[in-house]
Amino acid sequence: MMILKKQEAITLLRNLEKNDYKLTDNDRKIISHNSFKIYRSEHVKKLVDGSFFRAIRDLLNNGRLTYEDFNEITKPTSNWYRQKFIDSFYYHCTNPKGQFYEQCQGKKLIKSINIINDSGELEECIFCN
Repeated sequence: MMILKKQEAITLLRNLEKNDYKLTDNDRKIISHNSFKIYRSEHVKKLVDGSFFRAIRDLLNNGRLTYEDFNEITKPTSNWYRQKFIDSFYYHCTNPKGQFYEQCQGKKLIKSINIINDSGELEECIFCN
């Protein structure tokens, strides 16, 4: 396998911040490289810039966090990052090594579920406890 240079990964990660960016075959190779996950995690941390603390507070206070609310809090720059933010937040809540694991322990966290909100409207939740 090729050696992944940090600058190649960073360039791709910046390109993926745009919804209209089209992945090339080389981009797919970079994404599948073992080292890419490390660079991606570092980049995601920079992009969320503490917004996960607000998200966990809202989740614990309200007992649920909708996709709409999560997007408003984290402000993902593209759909690709939106999914990475969701996956990262879920990891931090459900993995013993995650930042919010202790706070979420014992809660039933579901990544995607449709619920009826207080107004009787159907709402897609990112997490419900």
